[in-house]
Order: sequence, then C-alpha cells, then structure tokens
Amino acid sequence: MQPSRGLKLQSKLQVSSVCKGGAKQVNYLWTCASADGSTCTLPDAAANQQLLLGASDLAAASFKLETDYTFTLTAGFTGSAVTSTASTVVRFARSPLRAALAGPSGDVPATKNFTFDASKSSDPDNPTTSLKYDFSCSPQPCFSDVTYTGVRPKQSSWMVDASQLSAINQPYTFTVTVSGTAAGDTRQATASLTITPRPGNPPTGTITRFCGYDATGNLAACLAKHNPTQDLLAILRLDPDFRSASVQWVNAGGQQLQEGVNAQGTPSTTLTVHPTAFPTAGAVILQAVMRMPGVNGTASINVPLNNPPNCPQAPCFFTDINSTVFPAYTFVGAASGWSDADGDVLTYEFGQMSNGDYRALQPAGPSTTYTFRVRLA
Repeated sequence: MQPSRGLKLQSKLQVSSVCKGGAKQVNYLWTCASADGSTCTLPDAAANQQLLLGASDLAAASFKLETDYTFTLTAGFTGSAVTSTASTVVRFARSPLRAALAGPSGDVPATKNFTFDASKSSDPDNPTTSLKYDFSCSPQPCFSDVTYTGVRPKQSSWMVDASQLSAINQPYTFTVTVSGTAAGDTRQATASLTITPRPGNPPTGTITRFCGYDATGNLAACLAKHNPTQDLLAILRLDPDFRSASVQWVNAGGQQLQEGVNAQGTPSTTLTVHPTAFPTAGAVILQAVMRMPGVNGTASINVPLNNPPNCPQAPCFFTDINSTVFPAYTFVGAASGWSDADGDVLTYEFGQMSNGDYRALQPAGPSTTYTFRVRLA
C-alpha cells in the first residue's frame, strides 16, 4: 500500500447476522496498532463502515514506511454490549518515483545545442524532497569525442551540443534516471526522449498532450499514463522559423491519421486520436511530419496507456439477498477482487441493463457495494 494513493478499507456485514425486519443502528469503530508499538491515530472518519484515508490523513497520522499496521473494525448494535471484530494487516511501501523529461524529440539540426530538463520529476511521498539525476545517451558511442560530457546547468538538466554526436541521420535516445537520496531508498525511475540529428535546417517543433485547464485557468498537468477510454488530444507547437510548414500526422507504423491541412488551408497542429485507434496495451506513438520547401522534419511523442482494472479470480461481483418479500425485495451487489496493475485507486459504478440500455444507479465512487431495489415499471 502506497501512502501517496491513500488507504481504503471496506467492510461488509453478513446479511444473516442482521435481524430481519429490525431497525437497529449498527455502530462502527476502526482502530489501528503498529507492529513496532509506535503511535497510530485515526481521524473521525474511523467511525464509518468503510475507512477512507487520503494521503494528507496518512501524513498527519505519521504512518511509517515498511512497517506493518493492524487495522481492526469493531461493529455492534446501538444499546447492545455484544460486538464483532475483523482485522487486516497493511504495510505502507514507498511510492514509485515519477520521472519526467522535457526537451526536443524527433528531427533536430545537427549544429545546435539542446537541453533535456528533468526538473518536473518528483517523489509522490514527499514532493519537496531532493532527488538524484543521472543522464545517459544510447547507442554508444554517442559522441565523437569520448571525453565530451555536455553541460549540466543544474543537477536536473543536461545541455548537449548536437554537433558532438557521432553521426547524423542516426537516432539517439537520451535518458534520465531519477533516484531517491534517503538512506536505504533504492527506488529509481526513468524517462527518455529520442532525437535524430539532420543536416541543414529541418523543420522542428514539439508535441505535447492537452488535458484541459486547472482551477486557475492554466494548462492542467496530464497524468503519466493516458486513460484508454478517452480521446487523446495532441498539440504540435512549431518553432518560430517553421510556422508555415505543412503538417501530416502518422502513427508508429507510418499510417496517416489526419490530413495535414485544415479547411482554412493552414497547418493543422492539433490531432484527436479516438480510443478505437489505440493499441490494446503499451503506448500510443505519434509523429508529426513537418514539410518545408526542399526539407522535411519530424516531431514525435510516446504516450503510455493506463492498464484497465483486472479481476483475476471469480467472483468479481456477487449478491446477497436482504429481503424476499415482494414488493420490498432488495439485494446487495458487491464488487470483489478487483485491482489495478498501475496502482491506481479504483472507483465503482453500479447500474442496470434493460433492453440493451444502461442506466447508472450509483455514480462512480469508492464504495464496493450497492443495494438494489426491485421496482414496478
């Protein structure tokens, strides 16, 4: 369990343990204890059937990493001394580091300097902590002068003179490896960009993803991986000298995705890719081919896709009957055994199908259960 993603513990009452026809209130209380005896304090939200703790709650409670905590739920009816308990053990592990690398990608002039900037990399558990940055280039030898090491304007960036690269028309991949600096922290993460030095002055530009605007009206940061159920919007920003270039978008296999010129006859610098065009897994790779008289250039972007949730073992959805007396027939539907390979927090939406039409009954949220009620049409 990674503290940066919060903690959710869900309980489920056995229907047979609840008095039929009764209207008694069930009280809940969560408590926790650490394996090393350190203090474990829960907020007021611990008096509910499910325990939801955000990253800030976990930070305020000072949970330790790599330590086992036993969470216990005690449930009982109001006015009764009889209670029932259930426990589970949670270990908080360090969250993966997030590596980010900004800079050129695709064709570049073979005579210019370029800077690769990894300053947007972060540690989700402690966004203000310092990180270690190691840059590399492949294939080797990258540089014709084996003593050339580029310039490090700051620890998180690397400036390279493209004229020092070993060959033109040869792709080179620049990678940053981000590491934790605390004692015993062995986490690492990498991010890469690939450039190809070209002779002359090929058209250049940068492709970025568009993910809307934040509350302040600025461009919102995109998640590291794209939701494969949503459209992907890519924007090409042509460098100033090449604003008149015509543009054609292609995928990794060279297949044209969209006409390069829009209805007004100006370069089309945006592309919307629909989910039907995505691969089943991996990443969406896009290229923008920029054409000027007598010379072409390319820019590219590699967008990893988020894996869908998975339930490896049935039952993934089951029901418990509450009442069999019509018309008060109700049953509880519960999702069970679902997980996400990317470590994302899951939400659950419950609904019904009727004559091929779907209607949501409970919006997506953290609850894994919903009480269905039979209604006359």
